[in-house]
Parts: sequence; C-alpha cells; structure tokens
Amino acid sequence: SHIYLLLGAADVSKKSLWMPEQFQEPRLNQIESGLYGIIYDAQLNELWRSPSAKLLSKKMAASRTENTTISPGAAQFSTISINNEDLFSYSQDILWELEKGNGRSLRFSIYHSQDEFKAESKTYQSQSWKWLGIFGLCILLAQVIILRWGLNPLKNLATDLKKIESGD
Repeated sequence: SHIYLLLGAADVSKKSLWMPEQFQEPRLNQIESGLYGIIYDAQLNELWRSPSAKLLSKKMAASRTENTTISPGAAQFSTISINNEDLFSYSQDILWELEKGNGRSLRFSIYHSQDEFKAESKTYQSQSWKWLGIFGLCILLAQVIILRWGLNPLKNLATDLKKIESGD
C-alpha cells in the first residue's frame, strides 16, 4: 500500500519527477521513522527519497537494489540490513506512460523496519509457549483424573480382598 501512496503522489514528465513535500503517511515525513521511500530511474540513479530517508546512506541505491535492470511490472521483496538496521525491501518497476506513447522506466522502492515485526513475533512466541504450558498442565490434570476414576474399581477390589483375608 505504501508503493501505491508513492505512485499516486508522483507527477512524472520526460525530464523530471515531482513529489509532494508532505505525505498522508506520517512516517514518510519523519526522519528515521523506519519507513523509507526511494525512487530510481532506469539506470538506478536515485531521483527522489522521502524525508524519512534523508539520513540513510546515499550508496544504498546501487548496493541495495536487488535487480540491476528495470523490468516494468516486476516486483521484488527481500530483507536487507543498512546501518545495522534490518529492513524489509519492496520494489515495484513501472513504465510511466507519457504523452505521444513515450514511456519512462522507474523503480519505486519502500524500505520498512523489521523492529515492529520482530517485536510482534517475540510476543507471539512467548504467548504460544505460555498457552502450550497451560494446555500441557490441563492434559496432565485430565490424565490424573481419568487414572483415578479408571483405577477406582481396582482399589475397591483390593479393599474387598483385604477384608476377605482378615475375615470380615
């Protein structure tokens, strides 16, 4: 959905690319927010970066794009690490149609921090272990109850045998 936000905001001509200064998604406006947007041209030169990506390495463009050629319609998802920050990377290659049937190849890329995903995953794991432990205890309790109930006739038989042996 963030890619579509960038696509909807872009105004492309043969020689220029215009993007608004502010976006509806506040994290694209806030520096180091964990959500970054970058647009590349056909040679993978950076044309634009979101305000949130201003402090990211400028060399990221060449070293972090998965494919070195733009294939309109192609989408790429991967995980990368930049400045010791793990990110999800999603790129969409498009051919922006201009007047007179001409087109301009562009790559719209979104980089999203994995911190939120990792926190949710850790919470899910701890909750899963907690519920697994509770389920295990319930099964043990059910086994004890079933064994007591199932072995009760044998206990009564043993009691009756002791009475017979003692002469009662």
